[in-house]
Amino acid sequence: MRSTTYSWAIGLSALAAFVGGVMATDRLLAPARLDFTENRLFTLAKGTQTAIADLSEPVELTLYYSAARAADFPAIRAYGARVRELLAAIAAKGGAKVRLAEIDPAPFSEQEDQAIAEGLQPIPTDDGGDPIYFGLVGRNALDETTAIAQLDPAREPYLEYEITRMLGVLEDPAAPRIGVLTSLPLDSGPGGFARDPERPGYAIWRALDEAFDVTRIEPDFTQLPADLDALLIAHPGELTVAQSFAIEQFLFSTGRALILLDPASYMAFTPGPSGLPSGAARGSSALGALTSAWGVSVGDGVLLDRTRALPVQATSPTGRVEVIPHPGFILTPPAQLSRADLTVAALARGLHFAAPGFVDYAADELPNGLKVERLVAASDDTMIIPSAEALGPTDPRTLLRNFAADGETRALAVRLTGKLPSAFAAGPPPGVDLQGATLGAAQNEADIILVADSDLLDDSLYFNAQAGAAFVDNAAFIVNALDVLAGGEALVGLRSRAPSLRPMELLDRMRESARARLFQTQAALEGQLAEAEAGIAAIEAQGRGSGFFAGDLSAKLTEEEETEIERFRERVIALRGELRGIEREFRKDVARVEGWIAAINIWLAPIGLAIAGLVVFQFRRQHRRSVG
Repeated sequence: MRSTTYSWAIGLSALAAFVGGVMATDRLLAPARLDFTENRLFTLAKGTQTAIADLSEPVELTLYYSAARAADFPAIRAYGARVRELLAAIAAKGGAKVRLAEIDPAPFSEQEDQAIAEGLQPIPTDDGGDPIYFGLVGRNALDETTAIAQLDPAREPYLEYEITRMLGVLEDPAAPRIGVLTSLPLDSGPGGFARDPERPGYAIWRALDEAFDVTRIEPDFTQLPADLDALLIAHPGELTVAQSFAIEQFLFSTGRALILLDPASYMAFTPGPSGLPSGAARGSSALGALTSAWGVSVGDGVLLDRTRALPVQATSPTGRVEVIPHPGFILTPPAQLSRADLTVAALARGLHFAAPGFVDYAADELPNGLKVERLVAASDDTMIIPSAEALGPTDPRTLLRNFAADGETRALAVRLTGKLPSAFAAGPPPGVDLQGATLGAAQNEADIILVADSDLLDDSLYFNAQAGAAFVDNAAFIVNALDVLAGGEALVGLRSRAPSLRPMELLDRMRESARARLFQTQAALEGQLAEAEAGIAAIEAQGRGSGFFAGDLSAKLTEEEETEIERFRERVIALRGELRGIEREFRKDVARVEGWIAAINIWLAPIGLAIAGLVVFQFRRQHRRSVG
């Protein structure tokens, strides 16, 4: 065989072996990944892997993504890459159980009609162009579907949670079953069922009924249903020892509950069909031995917050109706909500509370390795008053006049996780009707959300009945909390993950430094302006501005007035020039750093490889010479 032919044969064989090796590697090693990112962004969480492993039938995930249109929007384009990577990791992990498809719905196409039919919502843009569809549709073997209508970049930390939850819904489409234990008339509403037969109950009850399979727990219960996914306890009546034991048994096995306790509940005194509150109405509620065993409690007293006080109508001593801040009615804005927990992180309108208590605990004294995470906090401008005083007639003027802040920042809602200790360490209490085996210790880690108010369920605090819409996020908080709690063990650790877009810390520090210089210069400018205006006012006061400054605009300025105004203008021009100089300096610094970053990312690696290659080449050359 000629050497040329032999060389071609060897080259083609090597190429075929390389292509075949790449194809085999892609198929055999697709699930294998090395993740070197700081926050393990491309490593599936344990909960996601569990949800994939639990799939009994194949599911299909279809990503609708207007990729070409999104190219004009860097934030959406970057998030699109993140979503694609995560879905690819899920599909690789799932193998035959997870089929992945992507559709780019062109305008006025059948794919766009299909996206609309699936319930997807286009992302609004301000350029008047074609809509951007960016959503995910899941379908199971029974052709049942669920969708994320819009993949919002602002919700990136919850992306894996939402997709994992979708897998869980496709595996079991039945609505989670929620048990509700309460002494409040949530299902009947003010005035009882007869008041509005068409829409009975409070708005929160209707929201729960739409989202879950709701089971009302009767006040005389002795055991809780075994098939509940989560339990809602909202201002319960006085519990017997046997009932407390039954609740503990549920928490030992299932471990997921949303608990609303209240030192002063207005809702408890809601008028019934007779126009009067129930004779069994209680102003306060507690779980007694249970919360004591957990190391937490709802403090005995009502929290007042002067900074976050909501305005209310009050009658003045003269009989006039005035709007006055009431420190017993509190708005907690998004800044007072945890940014790391899915139940509250996305609540953009905040929460309203009425005469709330506070969750009291000592983080370093919690038993059994329990952990407490603060979800909702009051401001540090607070004080505590007795519950009886809050339930009586309260005048906001008196509360504000006697207000004495203690400087503490207290929790209005917390999340308690870990294995619960028993409040019945000596065993089941006497007289308990034991039906089946009981648990002496927690079998699973609990996930409990404890809120120090029940009045946040009242329509008047968050719901506009005429508009049929909420004006703050009280109901969204309750539904979110139960949705997360009822999601199962796979979702417990997926409430929030670090975002993929990491900040450029050096640039951020430069911005902060430049911003500080800008603020200092602005402060100097305001001082100069105040000084110049004071000088002009002094001239006017001395009577030397009797023409122009007396209101005669046609009068000529005096020499002193002209001099002062000219000095004022010169100061303004000089300081504005300084501001522009700082901004130019800042832009130059940013451009310089960005240039270095680009150079390092684009050129450093190839230059390093080239240098390494030259070193190896020179070494081998010298080695051959020494051998020869």
